[in-house]
Amino acid sequence: MDGLILQSKDGASLGTLVCLGIFVVAMLGWLAIQANAALHRRAAVRTAKRAYHEALATLAANPSSADAKQQALARGRVYGNLTRDTQGTIIFDEVALMHEINATTQRATQRVRPVVTVDEQLRLLDQLRSEGSISEREYQESRTKILGDV
Repeated sequence: MDGLILQSKDGASLGTLVCLGIFVVAMLGWLAIQANAALHRRAAVRTAKRAYHEALATLAANPSSADAKQQALARGRVYGNLTRDTQGTIIFDEVALMHEINATTQRATQRVRPVVTVDEQLRLLDQLRSEGSISEREYQESRTKILGDV
């Protein structure tokens, strides 16, 4: 019995099979850990992106608020840091972040000019002439311009 070694039909020893089994189980465990870490990372990126876009919406609603701008910048930096690739390069960099924040502020502060119809412009022009605010020549020039833009 001293020389008895358990072997499989193809000649592999039981020890080799056990080692191979342990290796396979270890690799499966490592793969599971990596997959779980990747899921958590993607969830963190989604959460940071959502928080950043919420901060941009708050900034758009309050474009003159320094606090809203700082909050958007801080959340954008968190999002940017989470989007680093494997070489450490930030995909969403600081310059892009500031451009987006400034564009959001600018869009929110732009005023939309009210649309004035041709009839309203002519009525206003008639009123200005009747009040004596403009001369007959100014009236005719402005009327021609208004009607020429139609």
